[in-house]
Amino acid sequence: MAKVGFFEKKKIGKEIEDIILLIVQDVANNYKDNAKVNLKKMSETVENYRRQDKLQDKDYERYVNIIKEYEDTLSNWKRTY
Repeated sequence: MAKVGFFEKKKIGKEIEDIILLIVQDVANNYKDNAKVNLKKMSETVENYRRQDKLQDKDYERYVNIIKEYEDTLSNWKRTY
């Protein structure tokens, strides 16, 4: 893994956590389209940092599991109106 400084690691984590927060809010408000957009953004961000070797394995696995969880949630989501 590339040498990532403390503040850069913290910045990367905050960026991804902010995207997760947007997804959580979108799901809570039944904004499926917005949730899908933000989920795609999160996936691209995580993969980008992984390619740059800026995510530790444990962090990468955690984020991939969150992505899979929300992909499953959105794929099973039925409109109620």
